[in-house]
Amino acid sequence: MRFALHWLALSWLLVGAPSARAQEPGARKSAPPPAYAVSARMGGGVGLGRPALSGRVGVSGEYWFSRTMGVGMTAALLRQSAIFGDESASEGVGVLAALRSADNGHHFYFGLGLGYARVKHTDSALCLGEPAMCGDRVLHYNGLYVSSALGWLAHMSDGALEIGPMLRLDLLVDPQARVTADYAVSFGGELGFAL
Repeated sequence: MRFALHWLALSWLLVGAPSARAQEPGARKSAPPPAYAVSARMGGGVGLGRPALSGRVGVSGEYWFSRTMGVGMTAALLRQSAIFGDESASEGVGVLAALRSADNGHHFYFGLGLGYARVKHTDSALCLGEPAMCGDRVLHYNGLYVSSALGWLAHMSDGALEIGPMLRLDLLVDPQARVTADYAVSFGGELGFAL
């Protein structure tokens, strides 16, 4: 929670509070900034999931075909690990449908992606018996990747630079159900541009 507050404060400081002059009754209204048609960001985050602790780095980009709706691509590298036990390393790439609350300036963002995942899942058990009987079970699979994102993106002085906090859920599913689906809920920051 404290990390989220720091990100919001940093975004507010970088963007700046609304100017007092713009709020004066006699102030001249400026033309609205142009709508952004393309955006791309990279980011990272940490969180929890299955097996346990998780880390995520990724990129996403959108083409906005209307004021609030867009399509694009998303890709991520995920690493999850329990302190003693299972771990998972995966890559996911997919197509993305996105919504935003405004076509310029600061806005809320929601994205939902669907695509392909490549996963290496390791089941490790605490071994109390013979060392020869113990061992990790490693499973490699290609499966379904589902990604969702919810966040707030700020634009510095109505410029092209985008920055903001993002909450993400990534789900990795083995189509043959040999292992329970891996998932990760992560919170972090994103930085990119919008044109």
